[in-house]
Amino acid sequence: MVADRSSDTELGKGTVDLKTFLAAIPQLDQKPVMVEQEGGPDPMASAKRNAAYLRSIAPR
Repeated sequence: MVADRSSDTELGKGTVDLKTFLAAIPQLDQKPVMVEQEGGPDPMASAKRNAAYLRSIAPR
């Protein structure tokens, strides 16, 4: 979500601290994660960037 809440944006580019949010979920590695993003000029490219962002913040 962008700051003025007018639209969605790709993971890591909005106002939500997703890394902290996900870290608070017990046993997250055993749960499915889904990303829903509406709109955008290139949905496949956006999905790839979202997946890369999730991989970059995943615990190792």
